[in-house]
Amino acid sequence: MKESIDFVDTPRRWGNVRYSLLGYIIVYIIGCIACSRELPKETKEALPLSDSISTTTTIKIDTVYAQLPLEEPIDSHNMYYQPHNNSKELRAFLQEPIDLPKFKKKNGANSGSSKGAYYYWKPKGKGFYYHYFLFRGCYERRLMIDVYMYGDSPSSYSKAKETLIELRCSCQLDALEALDLVGKEWSVVVEKYGENYLKTGNKIIYADKGNLLIITCRGKRVHSYRYVRTNLKAIESLEDVPEELLAPMHG
Repeated sequence: MKESIDFVDTPRRWGNVRYSLLGYIIVYIIGCIACSRELPKETKEALPLSDSISTTTTIKIDTVYAQLPLEEPIDSHNMYYQPHNNSKELRAFLQEPIDLPKFKKKNGANSGSSKGAYYYWKPKGKGFYYHYFLFRGCYERRLMIDVYMYGDSPSSYSKAKETLIELRCSCQLDALEALDLVGKEWSVVVEKYGENYLKTGNKIIYADKGNLLIITCRGKRVHSYRYVRTNLKAIESLEDVPEELLAPMHG
């Protein structure tokens, strides 16, 4: 016997199916909306990660290249220098370190004109700067003397009226007398002229008013020196010394 179909119950079943499909659709739509709202969150999390990497790298580069320069060491000896506290012996020596006419009578040399340096002292009276070199006993320009010669033209070597301006020496010569410093123990010089001097590297600077004695030492001995009368009123610190006077001497 065939089963009978209940046409009365069929619409109710289709209604249930429709409600079920509608429910699935609503859940699907809600799920999509939820996913779309979470996407920016992922993007938002990714951006700080990128920024963080960039920022960290920049800070690292800045740290490497933004280092402050190291301070130059300060020589404590220069802190105790007093420009107006020289001994009488040092002041007298820097005022007249050598009897130039007496020295020239015993030591011949070549000579020539000189332009003079901007820091040279210029005495009163008409004259010009003049240069002596290749002294007997100190060849190869190891002893050079610059003077201010009075008059219009060079006079005879032994009778010239002149004033000592600069003397550069890297040789031993007894005729220099008090200025025969090359080869001497540095302790002997300090004992005689005192510890009121300036230091820079291997150079020692005695100064009184504008008169300077710049000594270059090697080890514990005097290697060379230069004496110069400048137009400076006083040497208060190392910064007052012309840079040219601290450079190595050349012939």
